[in-house]
Amino acid sequence: MTEHKITQKELLYRQSLPLQDKIDMTCEKIEQWYQHWDGNIYVAFSGGKDSSVLLDIVRRKALIPNSNDVPGCFSDTGLEYPEIREFVKTIDNIVWEKPKLNFRQVIEKYGYPIISKEQSRYLSEYQTSNSEKLKKYSSQRQSLGHGKDFQKMAFSY
Repeated sequence: MTEHKITQKELLYRQSLPLQDKIDMTCEKIEQWYQHWDGNIYVAFSGGKDSSVLLDIVRRKALIPNSNDVPGCFSDTGLEYPEIREFVKTIDNIVWEKPKLNFRQVIEKYGYPIISKEQSRYLSEYQTSNSEKLKKYSSQRQSLGHGKDFQKMAFSY
């Protein structure tokens, strides 16, 4: 499949569409994805509202063969609320995956995750840039309130 980026104008247009048009567009993308992968697809399922809606659309609305057979894949990290775990148990055809390392082990081995994608980008710019000007700009963003603990993280990896 080719990567297709949309413009801000196109995004605003799509956001303004009626719900049924959005569902139809979603179904079209699901059907294309299904064909591209010869039917070997699954839905990453967290038990939250977004993945629940997507799984429902895949199974009930998209025009794909044996749509009820499309599995959901739930990653049981051990950090989920008990109510989410109980909800996931009520949904048919969900594959439960357990990570090899629990959260504590991941933190001990790899350290804490970056606070946000924005913070991660600043840190990457700082660590990889050959431009002192860009490094200075990246580190100054922290002092302007863009991201927390930037200097501490800049050298932690």
